[in-house]
Amino acid sequence: MPTTPVFDSIASEWEEYRQKPLSALELFKPFLRKTHGKALDAGCGNARNTPFIAQYFDKVICLDESRKMLWFARKRIRQEDLSKRIKIVKGDVRALPFPDAYFDTVFCIAVLHHFQAKREQTQVLHEIKRVLRKGGICFITVWNKHQQKFFSLQAKATVKWTRRDKTLIHRMHYFFEKKELTELCKKTGFRVKKAFFEKKGALARKQGAFNLCTVLEKT
Repeated sequence: MPTTPVFDSIASEWEEYRQKPLSALELFKPFLRKTHGKALDAGCGNARNTPFIAQYFDKVICLDESRKMLWFARKRIRQEDLSKRIKIVKGDVRALPFPDAYFDTVFCIAVLHHFQAKREQTQVLHEIKRVLRKGGICFITVWNKHQQKFFSLQAKATVKWTRRDKTLIHRMHYFFEKKELTELCKKTGFRVKKAFFEKKGALARKQGAFNLCTVLEKT
């Protein structure tokens, strides 16, 4: 990911502030059932979402490009006693190091919005589609621009992270409109099963919602 040095630099503070699974995962539950299959947590960061994912799959692979984020991911997996079922892999979501049709489900949580170029966004989606089996499901979340703190930003923007030492870290973001995201997914060859806005684990209107979410199927 082009922001890898940025996430390496904030990994310890990220771990301190981002330990619970993203609330939007609650709204993916109706599309999940416990299986003997494999799931990918693509762009897993510190693996805060992985214990939730592991409830539904026998095997989960966590992938991220940030070495420091993966250090915390390994620590979390050990603490949760999930080491036998979860594998940690360093890799790029734009070039996934897995065979075709390898996964039953892919989670791409708060990742796609870090790529500002349409070419890279499309690369990520094509790679996810490639490693999914036919009929496999992909869950995507991106930040929703239509909340007060982002109103003044353009589609392509940098979002500041203030470290404890007051250093400002600039993270690249791309803010999708709902139609834009769903059309991009369709052009990649996915069927969009559902697209919705989320806030604190509940469906929400666009204005003020935290996340824009999609449920995709490989046909």
